Amino acid sequence: MQYKITVKGNNQEFIVDEGRQFSIGRVGGGASFEVEDSSGSLSRGHMQVFVQDGNIQIIDTNSTNGVYVNGQKLRPAEPYLLNLGDSFKAGSVEMQMQQISSSSNVGTAKKKSSATLRSNRGVDFSHNAQSGLFLSMMSQSRPIRIGRGEGNDFKIDPNDLTVSRNHAQLIYENGQWYLIDLNSRNGVFVNSKRVFGKTPISVDDQIFICLHAFSLSKGYADLRQEVAIQAEGIEKKFPNGYVGLKQLNLNIAYGRFVAVMGPSGCGKSTLLKVLNADNPASSGSVKIHGLDLVENFSLLKKKIGYVPQDDIIHRELTVEQTMYFCAKLRMPKETPMQMAQEKIMSVLLSLFDEEKTKAIYYKTVSSLSGGERKRLSIAVELLTDPTILFLDEPTSPLDPESIHEFLTKLNNLKSRGTTIIMVTHKPEDLNYVDDVCFLGSGGVHVFFGDSDDIMSYFKKESIVQVYGLLSNKQVANDFYKKRYSGAEGQENFKKGQTHPTAVQRDSFFHQLSWLSRRYFQIKFNDKGNLLLLLAQPVIIGALISIIFSEFQLGAMFLMAIASIWFGVSNAAKEIVGEQSIFKRERMFNLWINAYVLSKIAVLSLISMAQLLVFEAIIYFRFSLFPVDGFEDVLQQNFFGAFAFMTFLAISSTLLGLMLSAIFDSTEKVMTVVPIALMPQIMLAGVITRIDNYGMEILSFLTFGRWGTEGLARIQDGSVYDGDLTEVPKDIESVIAYVPTLKTDSIIKPDGSVIINNMMDPNETEVSTRSALSLLDFYNEELVDNGDLIGDFFNSMSANLVAMLALNITFYTFIYVFLKKKDSV
Repeated sequence: MQYKITVKGNNQEFIVDEGRQFSIGRVGGGASFEVEDSSGSLSRGHMQVFVQDGNIQIIDTNSTNGVYVNGQKLRPAEPYLLNLGDSFKAGSVEMQMQQISSSSNVGTAKKKSSATLRSNRGVDFSHNAQSGLFLSMMSQSRPIRIGRGEGNDFKIDPNDLTVSRNHAQLIYENGQWYLIDLNSRNGVFVNSKRVFGKTPISVDDQIFICLHAFSLSKGYADLRQEVAIQAEGIEKKFPNGYVGLKQLNLNIAYGRFVAVMGPSGCGKSTLLKVLNADNPASSGSVKIHGLDLVENFSLLKKKIGYVPQDDIIHRELTVEQTMYFCAKLRMPKETPMQMAQEKIMSVLLSLFDEEKTKAIYYKTVSSLSGGERKRLSIAVELLTDPTILFLDEPTSPLDPESIHEFLTKLNNLKSRGTTIIMVTHKPEDLNYVDDVCFLGSGGVHVFFGDSDDIMSYFKKESIVQVYGLLSNKQVANDFYKKRYSGAEGQENFKKGQTHPTAVQRDSFFHQLSWLSRRYFQIKFNDKGNLLLLLAQPVIIGALISIIFSEFQLGAMFLMAIASIWFGVSNAAKEIVGEQSIFKRERMFNLWINAYVLSKIAVLSLISMAQLLVFEAIIYFRFSLFPVDGFEDVLQQNFFGAFAFMTFLAISSTLLGLMLSAIFDSTEKVMTVVPIALMPQIMLAGVITRIDNYGMEILSFLTFGRWGTEGLARIQDGSVYDGDLTEVPKDIESVIAYVPTLKTDSIIKPDGSVIINNMMDPNETEVSTRSALSLLDFYNEELVDNGDLIGDFFNSMSANLVAMLALNITFYTFIYVFLKKKDSV
């Protein structure tokens, strides 16, 4: 089917094909149809027209002089249905649209469209071929399978990879329709809530499969073609009372490239985060494709791409590995490997030329330039074909030549229907965008419109002068009042704020598997750091072997402290060092538990490798080279000690991860690590006697105490053949240096003799003792009387239970602090 647009006054004519979206603007503006306009009232990209199944939608893309239909001015960025023969104006240029070829469907479609101007707000189940097909299927009361794969009864766009191949099914039983989720990756939602199992559906319910809406009574709607963003009355106030954004309204049409500009500190990044739910508004509402963003975040998150200023990719991985792991974590798990590879190459070629793609494909991310890393971050987001892409200063690391190539590539994404919102401070970026949202000092919204109109609006000759003008807070506030003093002014700001529903995540075990593989690859690729990690046990083990000439309690104490050090130091930087990546992946679909467990799994393997080397050195030194006269006093039970130290290191890994989750910079974490390690040394009962309630209770909270005691019990138990839960303290398992016992006699006046046995602190003798007897962990009288803890803690089981309790506590803190980083 074809249509003709006639421009009155200059007799220009444009032929429009059914199913095509196109733009109308002035000559030289880059629109699909460029109209000659002597009056200068047309913007570069003035309006959009979309024709499908006999329905004609027109959208004012925030033009300076507006769009009018039958004398009524359209609200910017909202689609309206146009009847054939209606007269419409873009600025002062009048046009008319007529049908020049027909089919049997057109008349019906036209009759069903409204004769008066109406807005398609919310979900508009307009009558189209697919909607009619769905209603026809419903009328037959037969099962309807929905998905993007072949063989479905109702086939959704096969290029929308957020939809599973076989996503859901509707069945009719005993007069009732039911919805069944066919184990889809992104779920099925009914009235904004995800449903599982067999769910009854009424005629008033709205079913959402990603951005595809269904109604039993109204049919089908593709929400991807709704208005991209509608923000009404949004304001951002921070807990300290600072207002980052004053109340504003914003409407952004589908498929537009919008620059967010303004002086430093005016709230550009804040606005971006409000619009994508990274940091939601304090008041007001944001709608994405007609759906409330916060309320429907689980539904919308997969169609929102977001690249913040910080990198959201791991520098240790290669480009190939980065894209591969992101595809596995973001794309449907049933996606064939060949299809995933094709998608990866397609995305890379959309941002890099073929030669550059081949050149960087096997390079590590750390070897790329800042601009290349930024493009790769965008490529990761494009894997799931987002309908809206938010970019925070992507051109900041680029030179002018690279900016031209990069922004040209971004412009090409619009042909896919992608709406791009980009924060920038570079004036030359204006040449590549459709619209500009300009903020003034103080977080005030002062302009939104065609990029070519901004200088004339502020009566300045360059964008640099506009920056200078609006850096003045008072001037910016005056323009804000001017913008919001009319019918769309502050009195119409919405004060309400929607409340978030529970955010749904993907398969836990699928994520855990691929997160663990990715993290292992990251650690393996960093060969330099891996060698340093393996050098630690060699150096520490060698030092202990040199310092101690025999196996003493002090050696076991240092074995415990070394295990704690391996765990804490390995983990302390692992979360805080990638917090921007964590936050972005969390917004998309990340399970906190899968993320933390993947860290624990890989770090545990590293600790095990370190401890295997460490214990081998210690065992070799103190088992094969005994002290003369004490040949039976050796380090015992290699595997028992290794297993216990592994558990101790894994437990300490949780302590390190907790510190990494609490703080927001690597510097802060590394400052706190020594503070966390000192109590492990001081409260272990080796450096000093623990002889009061306060020290006793504090020692319960340290791995240093339980680790040293546990190794002592293993050593004693390996020498003793009886019940390990009741190892006597008079066995000989370690060598100790004790003061020499001297005898002194005193003759009394009556001739009697008093004999005193005294310890000489200046002389010591080598002796053998029970390792546990040398540990004075607690006040013996308190324990013996049962006043504090009784006899329960005098066993190996108690050691393990105490450490497990600390593990659960630390894991809970990790989860809570990571959860606090959530925006929605």
